Amino acid sequence: MPPTALNEPWPTLLARLTEASEVYLDHLRITKDASPHTLRAYSREIGQWLAWLATVAPVDDEGEGAAETAMVMPSECRQIIQQYIRLPRHDGLAKSSVARQRAALRSFFTFARRQRLIDDPWLPEKLTVPRQPKKLPQFLTEPQLQQLIMAIDELPVVVSSAQSYPAPVGAALTARNNALIRLMFTSGLRVSEAVALTWGELDTATGEATVLGKGNRERIAFFSPQASEALCHYRDAHWLTLWQRSRKRKTPAAKTTPTADEPVFLNHQGNRLGARSVGLLLAQLGKQAGLKQAVHPHMLRHGFATHLLNNNVDLRTVQALMGHVSIRSTTIYTHLSTERLRQAYRQAHPRATG
Repeated sequence: MPPTALNEPWPTLLARLTEASEVYLDHLRITKDASPHTLRAYSREIGQWLAWLATVAPVDDEGEGAAETAMVMPSECRQIIQQYIRLPRHDGLAKSSVARQRAALRSFFTFARRQRLIDDPWLPEKLTVPRQPKKLPQFLTEPQLQQLIMAIDELPVVVSSAQSYPAPVGAALTARNNALIRLMFTSGLRVSEAVALTWGELDTATGEATVLGKGNRERIAFFSPQASEALCHYRDAHWLTLWQRSRKRKTPAAKTTPTADEPVFLNHQGNRLGARSVGLLLAQLGKQAGLKQAVHPHMLRHGFATHLLNNNVDLRTVQALMGHVSIRSTTIYTHLSTERLRQAYRQAHPRATG
């Protein structure tokens, strides 16, 4: 039941807010089918806020009182929440981090009001989210991609220690990295989508992948013949070498090919490759290739979209290929293309800067 009194004991209010937050997170997970990343982020932000609230004990007019007995009014509750938003620790955070914090709380407050978990007067009416500066996405050009692929032979694994691998394992990791990078660059897959792939979701004959993207939305992604060739080589000659290294398989079954439900990309331990490992791999490959900018997985996806638009593919098609729900997510690449046109114009036209 939502609070109806003019004031509430502080512990009671905290309990109500905590209970409401649990209902909200269940709503995100079950009803909204939010991604694991969103659930982790919102759970962390709301959890940090509740933990901070637990350390704040309202006092009476004489500066006395305890959290166990203190009574709080709706106006005081709103002030305390606003105080959290204005904490000095926010000064050292990036605007994107502050925006994520406020977006999580604002979404929670809206849900709590609509579901009558907390009465309106107890929560702020408005919680502004700082406007994000528009940043043009970084992407890899075709020559830079070739530099990256050439570096694969020199750096077959993410080196986190002095550990070395037998030659067959090193060759398998090299083949895996080559297939992974070619697939991501020519399909525009998110790194989370790429590492989640199973062999049954890939059709190397047609160059198509059935992808389960954000919000469990399914789409068809396409990849190049070169990526298909690299995937077939990795599957037929090297995948089994990695699969057999898993400690979960004490006595590996005799097999020659992966089954449809087994993951495409494996790590050096024979288990599914993680998105974080791909990030580390690309960062090191970028350094090995001598690229000036730091390379991260999304640069491959940015490059995919940018190359399509530069080759006159319409925006709606790019949106579908990228798996964007809103066209607004795709329009950032038109800004990128426009910027390149502007630079070319200024360099080429004799009166562009006059």
